[in-house]
Amino acid sequence: MQKAFERLRINGIFNGDYINTYDYIELKGLTEEGKRSNTVEIPEEINGNVVKVIASGAFHHRNELAHIKLPNSITMIGDYAFTKCTSLKKIDLPENLEYIGENTFLGAKNLKYISVGKKLKHIGNSAFYGTKWLQDNLDDYITLGNVLYKYQGKESNIIISEKIISITNWAFSNNHEIECVTIKNDKCIVAEGTFYQCINLKEIQGLKGSIESFVFAYCKSLEHIVLEKVEYIGDYAFFMCEKLEHIDIGSIGLGHCAFAYCNNLQIVMGFPKSLEKGSFYNCYNLKDINIESSKKIGAFSLFNTSLKKIATESDYIGDYALANNKATTNISINNRSKLGKAILSNDKSIKELTISGRYVLAYYFDDMNLIDIPKIHIHDEFIIENIMRQYLPLKTLVLSNIKKFGRWTFYECKNLEEVIITQGIQEIGDWAFTLCDTIHRIELPHTIKKIGMNAFRYCENLEVIKLNSDEVVNLMVNAFYATSPNKTILVPKMILDEYKNHPNWSEYIDNLEGF
Repeated sequence: MQKAFERLRINGIFNGDYINTYDYIELKGLTEEGKRSNTVEIPEEINGNVVKVIASGAFHHRNELAHIKLPNSITMIGDYAFTKCTSLKKIDLPENLEYIGENTFLGAKNLKYISVGKKLKHIGNSAFYGTKWLQDNLDDYITLGNVLYKYQGKESNIIISEKIISITNWAFSNNHEIECVTIKNDKCIVAEGTFYQCINLKEIQGLKGSIESFVFAYCKSLEHIVLEKVEYIGDYAFFMCEKLEHIDIGSIGLGHCAFAYCNNLQIVMGFPKSLEKGSFYNCYNLKDINIESSKKIGAFSLFNTSLKKIATESDYIGDYALANNKATTNISINNRSKLGKAILSNDKSIKELTISGRYVLAYYFDDMNLIDIPKIHIHDEFIIENIMRQYLPLKTLVLSNIKKFGRWTFYECKNLEEVIITQGIQEIGDWAFTLCDTIHRIELPHTIKKIGMNAFRYCENLEVIKLNSDEVVNLMVNAFYATSPNKTILVPKMILDEYKNHPNWSEYIDNLEGF
């Protein structure tokens, strides 16, 4: 009997920090001698090793194979294993079988009688497509063991019994009669595309575990769904569920386009761990979602929504992720976030923006001419050169935790009126506020050590400069050139004389006052 089998593979499993060897056979196919027989009996053991797996394609296109006996030791039958076995009419699948792969019996057109044990959990796509078992089956619920393979009834109210432990891919897809589904077994596995394009499905209850890709895609009437202990929502899972208005997703990850084009979705409760590309793309009525703790916000994931406020500590924000949000007035972005391009493109309603100092403002947008942000808060350790050079809409600037400026950072921001600088800053860069001629007052914290060359040059209305450092600040050339001639420079009384005697401050001796 063993001579009939072509190749054997002994597999070992590495488990933790020791080897736990489960020796088993994965049956690859038949020898030339085996292929000439129309009857095959697979032994439970070969050379003392248990036969557990029928490999992918092991018996494909064996037209002469009419009878096969499988041992109960087999737990898995791979993809295409018995494809086009056209002489096969009956098969008793092993009691311990758990997995049937994709297209396993595809085109075995005479296969009519199938039995299996209660341990079966998975049946792959098109596993029995083209068999008599499927074609001649008139039952509403076509099951194999405890797996629901296909539903072909016309009921509007579906109750999936507690004995069903798994529903296969696309089992209810394109059924236009179903309106309500109740799943009794809370451990039931719902596979990819199960309710795809059930356009009249309004409600589903009892769904737990992961929601695989396309499960509810194009369920345009879906209004209510309760997600309990859901671990993940897959790609396109709720794509174009146009009547879904609110959903509680808990704390899970969302796949690509998971809720894309859910046009009436307004509120998402919960705290998504991550958003893949397009998760809420074009959900243009979405007003509320908490993404503050989301580790990843993929490209286009919140494109064209109506969020009023966005705050995130995300490590990564992809291209156009928050773009085209016409209702957003306040945005706060983690200063450590790695950013894709134009993440805020066409967000025209922003009134207050909190960002890092590592990207120039134009990087956040496609067309700066369309963007009018009066208040910007930068929280970072440094600010790169030219970050907001000549950005005219800016009126209020808040700088937190900044230690160092680049050059020309706010050069010629002609409408900048208020600059608030918190503790931490050590240096104002060269030409940083040149030609910001609407600034009237500037106060620098006690951490300031240096004011760069031409830092406030041509700030013609700068009248009050307050320096809180308990040491004389290093002033570079022309730092206050052409500022108000009547300006007051306030320094601590205890070091006022040091300022007056310092050569770098000698030209401002009449402007210095103690406080």
